Amino acid sequence: MWSFDRLCLGASRGSMPTDGSHPSAKPIHIIMGWWSGLFRKLRTLFRGQATRPMIASVTALALAGCIHPLYGTNGIDSRLAQIEVEPIPDRVGHYLAEELKFETNGSGTAPAPRYRLIITTTESLGGLIINLHSLTSDAASLTLTGNYSLVEIESGKEITKGTANATASYDRSQQRFANVRAARDAEIRAATVLADQIRTRVGIALLDQK
Repeated sequence: MWSFDRLCLGASRGSMPTDGSHPSAKPIHIIMGWWSGLFRKLRTLFRGQATRPMIASVTALALAGCIHPLYGTNGIDSRLAQIEVEPIPDRVGHYLAEELKFETNGSGTAPAPRYRLIITTTESLGGLIINLHSLTSDAASLTLTGNYSLVEIESGKEITKGTANATASYDRSQQRFANVRAARDAEIRAATVLADQIRTRVGIALLDQK
């Protein structure tokens, strides 16, 4: 009966015929061929994995000169801190202006302004859910739109301009004070989102400025 031990012993003693007539000759060739193929596959696999970190490193070095950080030590935090936000009319304008002041310079220091940010806002209110019994809206959606313009103070050159908007929804009830409080909260949330959008767009424009 064939066994792996007998096969190996026979092969080591030279008892296996070379013409392949021995019953164990075919299995030993199959086993050796299988191990040889497995070794080649593993060598190819590990050789490919060894080169992958090298390829990734070369790619990262090649792209390092093309990517600029938006914020951080080497970003544009210092330029954002030099933005002077002009007062914006109305209550929601006050919310937006305060958020932008914090977003552009939350360090507590006041460097000399180099840029002036001018913003005008518009609001629109829409109903979301209509109560069929009372024919009133149980929820509302507030959309805040801001038209902004960033100007260099010394030269009067317009760096960038555009329009951004943010939407916040809130629930309505039969209590008047609760409705007023919910609407105010929606205005603050919309102003926060809008300030973040304007700050990002202005930051990109300053980063692209020569």
